[in-house]
Amino acid sequence: MSPRTGRPVKGTSKRDKSLQLRMSEEELALLDECAKILNETRTDVVNRGIRLVKNELDEKNRTKRRPRKVSLSSIETRGFSL
Repeated sequence: MSPRTGRPVKGTSKRDKSLQLRMSEEELALLDECAKILNETRTDVVNRGIRLVKNELDEKNRTKRRPRKVSLSSIETRGFSL
């Protein structure tokens, strides 16, 4: 058997998709600062940011879906009576 070639898989999924983006010097400096402090690559920092935003959106959606508790007194103050 021949040895595997190419970059090793990081984590559980293969990273075969590419993204190119434009940043200002300030944004790039912030990305580099975060990468240095976290001792991670730029890609890892961007991926971490994506997961943070996704978690925030999921949390907002969870709170929206919860049924609101309505008390009898709030119904009566709106002009309804039981």
